[in-house]
Amino acid sequence: MGTVRKTTTLSAAEYNWIKGKVAAGRYLSFNDCIHDLIRREREHCEDVEAIRAALIEGDANEQPWPFEAEAGQHRLHSTHN
Repeated sequence: MGTVRKTTTLSAAEYNWIKGKVAAGRYLSFNDCIHDLIRREREHCEDVEAIRAALIEGDANEQPWPFEAEAGQHRLHSTHN
């Protein structure tokens, strides 16, 4: 995949946020930060699409899954206690 050189404008807050991340060592450079943010956004969009597809598939399923309230409450309490 080739690369394209683009210029963008950031607000002062965005610039300072990225500058702080680079200064703290979270990223090596501004470009590293931007590339990571784009990568994470793409992953997020893929996750959302997977959830959307699962919901559509579930809606198309004529057999609803049984809901077991007691099992759900037990799982909820064991996870959050």
